[in-house]
Amino acid sequence: MAQVWHLHGSTMRSFFCLIFLPGILCYSKVLSIEPKSLTAWEGSCIVIPCQVTRTHQGLKIDDLELVWYFNPVYDHEQKEYNGIVLYHGSMFSTDNRAPSSPPFLGRARFVGNDRNCSLKISALQKSDKGTYGARLYGSVENRPVLQKWFMEATVNIDDSAPKPMLESFPVEIKENERIKVTCSVPYHCPDEPVALTLSGLEETHTSPLESVIENGKVQTVMHFTPTWRDYRKTLTCLLKDHNGRVISQSSMELDVKYAPPGVNLTATPGIVVREGEKLSLKCTIDRSNPEVKYQWYWENNRKPDCTDSKIEWDAVEEQDSGRYRCDAINEIGTVRSETLTIDVQYPPKDMKITVQSGTIKKGDHVSLQCSSRGNPPTNSYKWYKGSASHVIGNDEWLSFEAIQPDSYYCIAYNNIGNSSSSRVTLDVQYAPRNVQLTLDNHLPIKEEEIITLNCTVGSSNPSYRSYKWYKSEKPLRHTKQVYSFSAPPEKAKSYKCEACNAVSCTSSAPLIVDVHFVPKEVKAVRGPVGPISEGSFFQLRCEAGAANPQELTYTWYKDRQRLQLESMLTIEKVDLRDSGSYTCVAKNSVGSSRISAAVLLDVQYGPRNVQLFLNTQDAIIEEMNVSLRCDSEAKPSADVYKWYWNGQLLQETSKMLHLKKIQVKQSGSYHCKTANYISEQESPATVLTVYYSRAAMVKRGLIGLGSVLVVIILKGMLCYGLWRWKKMTDPGTGRTQRPGSFFVKKAKGGKLCTNNNRPRVGGADGSLGFLNQDAENVVIYAALRLPPSFSDDCTVYSSISKQRPPLDPLDETVVYSVVKKPGLPTKEDSKPDYENVVNKNEEELHYSSLVNLAPQPRPTYADLETDSESEESIQYASLKH
Repeated sequence: MAQVWHLHGSTMRSFFCLIFLPGILCYSKVLSIEPKSLTAWEGSCIVIPCQVTRTHQGLKIDDLELVWYFNPVYDHEQKEYNGIVLYHGSMFSTDNRAPSSPPFLGRARFVGNDRNCSLKISALQKSDKGTYGARLYGSVENRPVLQKWFMEATVNIDDSAPKPMLESFPVEIKENERIKVTCSVPYHCPDEPVALTLSGLEETHTSPLESVIENGKVQTVMHFTPTWRDYRKTLTCLLKDHNGRVISQSSMELDVKYAPPGVNLTATPGIVVREGEKLSLKCTIDRSNPEVKYQWYWENNRKPDCTDSKIEWDAVEEQDSGRYRCDAINEIGTVRSETLTIDVQYPPKDMKITVQSGTIKKGDHVSLQCSSRGNPPTNSYKWYKGSASHVIGNDEWLSFEAIQPDSYYCIAYNNIGNSSSSRVTLDVQYAPRNVQLTLDNHLPIKEEEIITLNCTVGSSNPSYRSYKWYKSEKPLRHTKQVYSFSAPPEKAKSYKCEACNAVSCTSSAPLIVDVHFVPKEVKAVRGPVGPISEGSFFQLRCEAGAANPQELTYTWYKDRQRLQLESMLTIEKVDLRDSGSYTCVAKNSVGSSRISAAVLLDVQYGPRNVQLFLNTQDAIIEEMNVSLRCDSEAKPSADVYKWYWNGQLLQETSKMLHLKKIQVKQSGSYHCKTANYISEQESPATVLTVYYSRAAMVKRGLIGLGSVLVVIILKGMLCYGLWRWKKMTDPGTGRTQRPGSFFVKKAKGGKLCTNNNRPRVGGADGSLGFLNQDAENVVIYAALRLPPSFSDDCTVYSSISKQRPPLDPLDETVVYSVVKKPGLPTKEDSKPDYENVVNKNEEELHYSSLVNLAPQPRPTYADLETDSESEESIQYASLKH
């Protein structure tokens, strides 16, 4: 027996929601408490933040009812929470319809409205520590059952208020760098605000304090620019309750990093000292954080071996004179001292007597000069002749009208002391002759090779005593005959030497020294600058500074792989494969330069390999959420997206195309276009096929089956109407006939089961018929017969009867049905009882007859042997399995 269930639309949706889409459309997060753990202190207040979201589809906000519990416990039998009720009421009313327990009486209060379901507890006690739960009741459209949500939060109660947290940003505080100091404490009760104040920098220029209460925290911010005067100052943060009473505090010492504010340089015993005496230079600072180290300079030249705060000489020398400076250095900065000039004084030295007359001949006019150097300068002279002890002159010059061979010496004086010259015997003298400068090296000379120059003299009278060296006409500090030095990386320079005796100095001819060295300061220069797009022109030029010789060759490298030997690297159309790091090396006959700094070529290109990706590999069923992602390779990344469906442009302009609750009509071809500032590219098309859901298929199947049944019924009624019309008209007389009795024949003879209250009618063929004996009062609508195998002795019939009201003889709208499974006809019976019996062996055929029983004027008994009238008044239809 088939059964058809007709379900209401909302019931069907709920059924399919529970069966096919649990957790997607049926449930949603409605109630939210954040944070779920809160901390306060005894005596303060706390607001447990609670929110009702609108994310649940169909949620009726106006009908929400809220219950707040303290330490809620879930009752699994009742499927409900129990606990101390703090509030029970509507979301849109502050009426506390459930009284609080004595511990919370007058302290717990609902402070929410609309979507805010927060609860405030004042004058917190240690016993208030525990769990607080919010239970929300509400209805959702198309759901008959009341919906429930529950969230909870844990509240901890400390004995006292926490100390404020003091922080500086950045953590390391440096002088003259603006910093931010924050003082914060967790707090969850904005209705009774607390205050944070900062003190300790009242004398420092600071910006106004900024105080905020948000996200469960109260915070005060101060900005200021520290100086060295703020070093080790104490900054205090005070936490005050809403009555202005200090309830806790925190302090921090400012560790301000600063450069030394003052550097002093002192000399002991002073800046003027005699040669041979002890001298001490000391560099001092007032203060510093962190500690400093020292760097000394002499005549603006760094003295790398001096890093202490003091320099000492046990015996100062002439060459120690000069200008001194010290620098105090720490990680914050460098501070210089003033320059201090040290004057080392010494008596006259380097005494010599010079004959100004040239070649001396006996009797010639000769002038002798007593020369020396001293500090302070020489201020008096005394001349002596031979072994005599008397003074023959008191000036720098001693002149003779007619010189006689003898020996002479002089003594020079200054404020420090005196020095005596050596004795000079007058003779025919001349300056050094044939002075030559020679190079003792093989050519060419390369960088860092030791160069040796030799200054030779042919003859001299008196013999030469010293040498002077010059480089490009500039004197060098070298006084020996042989001058050796490391070849510097420079082009040709001229050198010369002078051989000197008491008469004069003689210079050599200039000697050109040409040093060969590798190229210096090699760099790669690109053009144009800025981003390079694929297909653009790009050029690199390798440039070198000084080099000797200047005949250079160049080598380019890309990512350390050798490219070509030219100074210019040109790429007419840049390809993505050209991206990389480019360097170059210059080379001459001496060697190769250092590799240049790298030039990075980052080729940018338009979108390529544009592909669509679907977020699922399963079949797409209607009402699913489907997402398409448009991926591509591009540099810079694509920033423009266009989506197309069956060639039509969609409004979506992001990388993702979200098709929420997709429908079958959204099937079709999808593709995207993506672009950056270089070009645009589109993806291949992706065809989406959306299938009906199981519910839709069942619904459409039922609709189709119902349509077929309706057509069959209408067709049967039409056929029945035609037959009835024909039956009511007698072909011979043209008069309307009244239908006879209705019979059901039995295939084989057998016993009949009679109803004691009804007459029995039988025939030779074993047929059984029921007559409308009392047609005016009782109508038999249906007869059911079990198959012959059910009982050999008795055929059981079932009838459904009801009192029939008087009918119009012309009423043809009543349709009656007989369902029977007949036996096979006998050999003598040439005419079967039913039409459309195809196979004699088919005993499992079910037949149905539609009979229009018109009201009879009186009971009529028909011949049970013949069924011609019944045959004409019954329409048969076969239903075959």
